Amino acid sequence: MHHFTLNGVEMDYILVSRKDVRRLGRRYLVRGIDSAGVVANGAETEQIVVRYDDSGIKVASYVQLRGSIPLFWSQKPNLKYNPPIVVSPGEAESLEAARKHFTELTQSYGKVKIVNLIDKKGRQNTLGQAFTRLIDNLKMKDVGYEWFDFHGECKNMKWENISKLIGSLAEDLEQFGYFMASIENSQAKNFKGIEARSIQVVCEQFGSIRTCLLYTSPSPRDLSTSRMPSSACKKKKKKK
Repeated sequence: MHHFTLNGVEMDYILVSRKDVRRLGRRYLVRGIDSAGVVANGAETEQIVVRYDDSGIKVASYVQLRGSIPLFWSQKPNLKYNPPIVVSPGEAESLEAARKHFTELTQSYGKVKIVNLIDKKGRQNTLGQAFTRLIDNLKMKDVGYEWFDFHGECKNMKWENISKLIGSLAEDLEQFGYFMASIENSQAKNFKGIEARSIQVVCEQFGSIRTCLLYTSPSPRDLSTSRMPSSACKKKKKKK
């Protein structure tokens, strides 16, 4: 939670992550999905902005989801920095489990747009292609899909290329909306004792972005100055 003042108006920014406790695990040790449709390290993150002014309190929030790629796959640790990715050949089993996963999400959140952020080359590409085929075969009308090669697009510190992803998601973001509620000044001295009827809901969120990436727990690079994935932060070697 961060309290700040913007143009003379007091505001709070709050970031809350709620982790799914059904399938926890450290990086590499727990990957993919299980037969019940639960993915590894699933989490719901909510961004909340609270504005305080003379008219009262306004609260806005936006929820998005993240978790491991919903396939049967593994990446068992060994002595290599990046252990090999092994995708299970049982596509029918993955499809059944993924259907359970996305059925649960759509029932809870409405429409879901998947954003696949893994590489389009090497071992990650094999996993990404398998995931793309699964989504094609899933054929769920409330589940959309976008594959954005984060490392490829943003390498050499080209973070401005994230605008490409935002542009491709613009229609979904507009459709999903966000939640906003207001509390009149007479009820806004504090949040204690506020009755439900004193809160006016201005708008609601109908849908969520669901991201997929391979970085699911802290690694040594998180101790460095940059918190971005290491392959996106590699410096160009100087020519001799």
